This record gives sequence, C-alpha cells and structure tokens, in this order.
Amino acid sequence: MPALGEDTFSESISILSGGSAGNVAVQLAALGMKPSYLAPFGRDKFANFNLQAMKEANVHMIPIFFDASPTGSCIVLSTSADRAFVSNPGANLNLTVDHLYPYTQSIVRAGHLHLGGYFNVTTLQGPQLCNFISSLQKKGVTVSMDPQYDVSHEWTGKDGIMFGVR
Repeated sequence: MPALGEDTFSESISILSGGSAGNVAVQLAALGMKPSYLAPFGRDKFANFNLQAMKEANVHMIPIFFDASPTGSCIVLSTSADRAFVSNPGANLNLTVDHLYPYTQSIVRAGHLHLGGYFNVTTLQGPQLCNFISSLQKKGVTVSMDPQYDVSHEWTGKDGIMFGVR
C-alpha cells in the first residue's frame, strides 16, 4: 500500500458491483437460488452499474431510490496479506426499517432475511429493527446478519439492543 503522497503500480484495477448483502445475493444466485435484493441507491451511474450487474447475475432487484444521495461506494485496496476499505455509505444512510415493512410478506414467503452492513447503516440500528426481526422470526423466518466493520469504533453491544433477537 502506498503511503500518503506516494504512488504505486497495480497489476489490475476493476470496477465491481458489491456490498456485503449484494455479494451474498450474487453467490446465492450462482448456487441456483433465486434471491431478491432490496438496496438503497442514488440516481447515478453507480446505481445503473450495480443494477445491471445484479441483473446479469440473476438477482431480483428491489431498488429504493433516494434522489438527494449518491449510491454507496467503496474503494478496496487489496494485497496478498490483507485489504483496506474507503467507503462512502451514500444512500444506505437513508434506509430505515419503514422501507422493509412493505416487503414483509415477500420475506415470509422466502423464509430467510440476510442483513448486510449493520454497523455502518446507522439508520437501521435500534429497537425498531429488533422488533421487525422478532416479528419475522415468529412467522418462521430465519435471519442472518453481516455486521461489517464498525467505522465509528463506538458500537459495543452493551446497550443490549440486539439481545432481543435470537
């Protein structure tokens, strides 16, 4: 990795669709499943690129557009030993549990909900998400979560918010 003020060459540079939940959806589709992916987007080139990539991967998209925010993006600096991320959450910070409720029946029919990026989508954190998850679990839905790295370094779990979710 270059230090600030320095430059280095790379064997390749790629622009890829992604995000933790998006990556899970793509891999599930590659295994022959039919995932749906609800995600927030701005109205920009990154949104168009991601929507096209998900279509090509056979992922059913449920885009939620936020006109005033860019699509979240991330630069991944990768070496053979490790990787580092520089992220702009963009439209992700507009997503709330209220955006999920209209899809409750679809989630129940699917039988599983995967949440990605919990630590960094602060608008989802709190008792409202726990109540939503608990209501799904009572209907037989399983839930998995990729909490992501906590950029704020402030989330300790000591507030007990997630204890209600089993």
